[in-house]
Amino acid sequence: MWALTSNNKQRKTFFTVAIGLILFAFVGAPLIPVIIGFFSQASVPSTASQVGDVTKLQQQIQGYETVLKREPNNVNALNNLAQLRMELGQPAQAIELLERLRKLNAADPRYTLSLGDAYLKTSQFDKASLEFDKLLAISADYAPALLGKGLALQGMGKKNEAQVQFDRAIKASPLEMKEKIKEIALKNAVPKTATPLSTEPSKK
Repeated sequence: MWALTSNNKQRKTFFTVAIGLILFAFVGAPLIPVIIGFFSQASVPSTASQVGDVTKLQQQIQGYETVLKREPNNVNALNNLAQLRMELGQPAQAIELLERLRKLNAADPRYTLSLGDAYLKTSQFDKASLEFDKLLAISADYAPALLGKGLALQGMGKKNEAQVQFDRAIKASPLEMKEKIKEIALKNAVPKTATPLSTEPSKK
């Protein structure tokens, strides 16, 4: 089965990502979007309405921070606060929250996936690679983890190894995600070397 955990609701997110892939929400508090916008940085909104949205998000952040001062292990507040940080293009500030969530929910692979995504966005490719390895140890054909592993390897300069993971991700991805994963993989693919033209003079 492709998904590591079951989900019963899909939710939308408003922030812009360069190569977003899929968003999930699960039973209970909203969970962090899964594998979204690798290497993307959300730009600061410029229109009045967008600025108003950011102001609202910042107010929500203050609210969740207040909750966490009273209840440091409140999973709902940690989830929502980490998601807001990601939506505002602040993955570095989301990492500590995700690490706490993973510690509180060690058996839930979704936090590992989100943590790997945050490490990618902060160019901590070695740490991202380790997180995706943990997921692949559970399910060797988990397409988002294969894709994330490929991006991490590419970030470390291991382009050929990255290409192997991209190819595996395309092959393993479910039909509804295949085109998007293929798009990301091809965008990051290793260019194929053209066969050099012969310089030898033709024999008559």
